[in-house]
Amino acid sequence: KMSRATDKVQGALEVVKDAIIFGDCSLVTSLLPNLMTEGVAQGMADAKKRGVAGIFIFKIMQDIESKGLSIPEQVEVIERSVRGAISWKEFKLSDICDHVIAVDENDVYYGLKKEFDAAKAKLAADLEKEETKRKLESKEKKYSKIAPEDAVAVNKKEVEGYFADRGITVRWAKGDEVMLKGGKYAYTDAKL
Repeated sequence: KMSRATDKVQGALEVVKDAIIFGDCSLVTSLLPNLMTEGVAQGMADAKKRGVAGIFIFKIMQDIESKGLSIPEQVEVIERSVRGAISWKEFKLSDICDHVIAVDENDVYYGLKKEFDAAKAKLAADLEKEETKRKLESKEKKYSKIAPEDAVAVNKKEVEGYFADRGITVRWAKGDEVMLKGGKYAYTDAKL
């Protein structure tokens, strides 16, 4: 049975004025459950028609759910999943989004890249420790929260062309808008 947005969620989508900002999360377990709820994507599309900006922030890191997927492939997963779950069978990301924010790891400051490489190596080493293995086995820690990850591989020209064809503007995060958090790249919210 299809999940349906509550009246409170639909009401919030009807009164939003400036922007709906979404993303920067795990693709399958965080983003899709929301968009695959009947009424959410439709409400976001109605807001966009009223002039509300739809801003999708791509997660910088590949996680278990998005490993190996390019940005266009992630969009295709989103669109296919939403179409399969709700009554709107022609859904496209461009129906709810007119701006995307992404990061090209090549634009991250060199010093931060060196820190990231060191943090990633430490995360990998920590996974080999008996204490970490025990905590994972006992579910005290989640693998997805402590596993080393890579940044999503980006071809700027390809990404810009892909979104331009869909009427979506790409904004590339600048070096000072990226930080390390838990050994992984993250957006610096205050600057972004």
